[in-house]
Formats: sequence, C-alpha cells, structure tokens
Amino acid sequence: MLSGRIRGITGITRLALAGLLLASALAGCDWEGRNEIALRRFPYPYEAGIALVGDLAPGAVVPDGGPLAARGVRFVDGREVVHTIGQDSISSLVDRGRQLFEFVRYGFAHGVWRPDSFFGNRLVEPWNGGPETGPWSREREGAQETGGLPPGGRGVYSFKTYVGRWGRIPGLGSDLLDRQLSEVLLYELRAKTGTMLLEAHLGDDAGAVPAVLSALRTLRQEHEEGRIYVTTAGRLLAGNLIHRSLEWEADRKDGRVDIRILTFTDETGLSWIPAIDELRGVTFYTPLPENTRILMGDTEIGGILVNPPDKTRRASVSVPLLDSGFPERYLVESR
Repeated sequence: MLSGRIRGITGITRLALAGLLLASALAGCDWEGRNEIALRRFPYPYEAGIALVGDLAPGAVVPDGGPLAARGVRFVDGREVVHTIGQDSISSLVDRGRQLFEFVRYGFAHGVWRPDSFFGNRLVEPWNGGPETGPWSREREGAQETGGLPPGGRGVYSFKTYVGRWGRIPGLGSDLLDRQLSEVLLYELRAKTGTMLLEAHLGDDAGAVPAVLSALRTLRQEHEEGRIYVTTAGRLLAGNLIHRSLEWEADRKDGRVDIRILTFTDETGLSWIPAIDELRGVTFYTPLPENTRILMGDTEIGGILVNPPDKTRRASVSVPLLDSGFPERYLVESR
C-alpha cells in the first residue's frame, strides 16, 4: 500500500518532498563549525542574539545602521515576515517546512528565487529594490505600500522579521509583546544559537502593561547574565553581515596562533579593509587563547580579551565591545 501511494504522488509533489528532505539533511548543521580556529557567531559570552524592531514604514531604512553605516551599508524593511525562531541557526524539520513555504511564497511574490537564503536560513539578503507585487503579496494591517522605496544596489540589504503566527499580520502593539517575547521563545533561540529580529512596537503605553514589563525584564536578565545579546536592530544586522562577509586567515606555529583580518567583501560588491570599530565584539575560537593574536595587516590589535570555554568547551579571544549595555529604548519602565 505504501509503495502504491508513493507511485501515485505527482511530479510536483515529489519535487517538493525531495526539496524538503534535502533541506532537512542540512537542518542539523553545526553553523559555527568545529574547526580548531573559527569565527564565533556572537560576542562572548552570548549564545544568541535578538533585537526588537517596529514603527518602520514599508521600505524604510533602519535608522541605527550600526558600525557599517559609514560605509554606506543600509538595512531596508522589505516587510518580509518569517515564523521560524532563530535565523542563521540550527533548524528542526518543522522549521524547514515553514522555511520552504516562505521561500516559495517570496519567489512568487517578488519573482526572485533565493536558494542561499533558504538553505542558509539567513537573516539578511541583498535588497531587490521593490515591494511584493505577485499573487501572494500582502500588506500589514494599517501599512500602506507607497512609492519612494530605496532601489537595490551596493550595500543595500533587507531583513527578515519574526512574527509568531501565520496569516495576516496585525500591527503588533505593546499589548501583544508578551505573546511574541515569551520565555519559551528565548529558550528555543538559545538552544539554536540563533539570531533574530522580533517585531514589537514599544508605544508610550508599554510601561503600563504588566505583561510587557515582565517580558522586557526577562529579556534584560537574559542579556545581563550573558546568555542572549540584546542590541539595536542596526547593530544586530551589521554584526550578522560582518560575520558572514569577513575574510580572515589563521596560522598556527611555534605554539602561537595568528589570526589575520583581510577584508570585508559582501554580495553586493562592497569591499574594504575593516576598521577596528567595525570589529568590536568579533570573537574567534582558538586552541591557544593565551597565545593568540588578532592582526590587522602586520599590526596586532591591542587589548584582546581571553575568554574561558563556553558550552562548546572551546576557549576564545575577542575584540572588546565598547558598549554592551541593554538598549535604552527597551527600558520602558523609565518612560
């Protein structure tokens, strides 16, 4: 009976099933690699990263461009919603099913197919320069798709925003933030070592909603106890892009490890030698943390932090963060 059912599957269904099985084969990948020397996804000691984003018009540029703003890198709200907790992370089979649906939906809506985004479960992608126009296009309630959207081009990226439900997306005000920002979500994000932008509009009434205050206190605790890196949208997106686009090489000899920063080269055609402020928080796993140097050309970066082993049982070294505090815009109690 089972073989008869398989023989009866249509060609399109077989193709979709094959794609899902192929995707699930990559679902357990160790995204940070198991090499002796590897670039850690987040600044030590954080296991995951999150930022809250809201109140942006369709096609608006994130106002805080992070450390890459001076290079002309911009992050555009392309209104791309996902329902998987954690991007650039380990994915379950259920996650891969959702991502496959979102990949197909985006392709039909935009006429652009992005296999790298699907297989990599990526947070940011080069901006294609326009709103959804296909048969599956949608608008968020209360949002108008207007003209004047930034064109795609060098250094222009869109990003994915998590919303924890299917179907039409309402404007998520502060009274719904506790449904988005639950302890279960934060636990799953840490377990996947994922990064994500979570849609949340912290209106003037946010400090008057007990459930919202409780959710934000939990988020602050996760940050201050070194589990989840909580930062602004611009900084999180820039850090994600730096991790993906930073080119470096390492050499181990005579009991020492030298990690040499080469260039930042992205998919849109930008390329430059990074400045030290663009490397703040960059962390490398190394087998010899006490004898590891990070170099820019032939110049050693000073003040490198030596970190003890994390949950992967690997030690690391970091370029120090200058500001690792909890973002002020999330401190709604003081409003």
